Amino acid sequence: MKHFLCTALLLASLIAMSCSASRKSTAAARQAATNTSWIQMMDDPNVNYFEAVKVFEAYWQGKPKPTSEHELFSAEDKDHALNNSSYSNTRDAEDPSVKYRFEYKKFLHWKEEVAPYVQPNGRILTAEERIDIWKQQKGLRQ
Repeated sequence: MKHFLCTALLLASLIAMSCSASRKSTAAARQAATNTSWIQMMDDPNVNYFEAVKVFEAYWQGKPKPTSEHELFSAEDKDHALNNSSYSNTRDAEDPSVKYRFEYKKFLHWKEEVAPYVQPNGRILTAEERIDIWKQQKGLRQ
């Protein structure tokens, strides 16, 4: 009887821990889906590039992404593309692809702009460090 009681108690505690872990992972996923800190991260000169990209990708995972102008202009049926895009007047203003359209494009531009200056640890070179590299390269060409 004592063995049975210990086994039942152990099983109950394992189930409780499993439920707790499940709730934590669900809460973390929900927080990642609403976390817009990537907007502030791209303006922070000391941000870790890989962390910013990770937060950005977690936010947009499973959400419709804003339509780029290139996609609109290169579409076969321009009217259909415009009506289904984030530029459509019929889209909900709270839709992330509408609400964060400008920030999405700005982040993609930031990501492309700083990519050559990202160190293996994710640190982005400062403006002074970039200028020093430019001066060194300029000196080598002369």
